Amino acid sequence: MKRTLKIKINPPQDVFNNLKEQLVICNSIFNRYIRWAYQNKTYNKRKAHQDLYKFLREKYPQINSALIQSTRDVALEAVKSVGFKTKPKKGRYSALRYDRRTFTLRGQQVTLTTMGKRYKEILHIPEYVKEIYETWVYKAAMLCYNKRQDQFYLNMIFENGEEIETYKGGIVGIDRGLYNLVTTSD
Repeated sequence: MKRTLKIKINPPQDVFNNLKEQLVICNSIFNRYIRWAYQNKTYNKRKAHQDLYKFLREKYPQINSALIQSTRDVALEAVKSVGFKTKPKKGRYSALRYDRRTFTLRGQQVTLTTMGKRYKEILHIPEYVKEIYETWVYKAAMLCYNKRQDQFYLNMIFENGEEIETYKGGIVGIDRGLYNLVTTSD
């Protein structure tokens, strides 16, 4: 089973501005990979790397190589998931996926790759998710920015290895909403 924990981070103002600019650039890179995929009618990561990587490294030298590759992977996975039926697009401050090369977690300390040096912060884990944080296995993270709150968050994915019990051969999703209190997927 997987769970996503949303944890607030509070970088100093210079790192905060750096992360905002990094989101803008990485989302521009994402959209560039999407255009390439539709022009070439492929979502092959190796071909995309051969065609665009050098150009993007020269155009955005401040962006870490691993972030460019991670952004490429997310873009081409998005194209593959829609099968060229619609065109994925990221907005200015859309979330950025971090992988093991760009994000480390040691205890409650995280380090993030930024356009400057790596940023380190000690996380304040809410009591109600401490058990998950301490006993489950960390898998991935997304850097998210909430424009209305002017706040950064880390959406960290944890896994415990347990299988989810299925209901009649499938999983039932539940959506809690404003107009309908609860709606199930079936």
